[in-house]
Amino acid sequence: MLRAMRRLMEDDALRRRLAEQGAEWVLANYSIEAAMPNLIRVAEIALHSETREELRATLEADPSLTSSVSTFQIEQLLSNMWGTLSLCDRVVMTLIHNPVVFRNWLRVMAILE
Repeated sequence: MLRAMRRLMEDDALRRRLAEQGAEWVLANYSIEAAMPNLIRVAEIALHSETREELRATLEADPSLTSSVSTFQIEQLLSNMWGTLSLCDRVVMTLIHNPVVFRNWLRVMAILE
């Protein structure tokens, strides 16, 4: 690991290439366009669930709709990006990955039904 870190420190081109690839990966996986299918899926599940228990069980059964990342970790990651993401992107990312916000959103959706 130390060799890899030293190589990154000494190789500007490699550092830039890895940074660009990382940024592309994040956009491909976490942009509003990438997140929209999951949001639509959650809305469909919410509309078709008869009870909160059914809704919870259905959501928890789909690993693409749940996250084991802590709220603290999400806030740390997002705090470094406030100036680079649109408000819409930040809200969607938080909604998808923050279990507390996600559960509250589900409650609001249940009330609106």
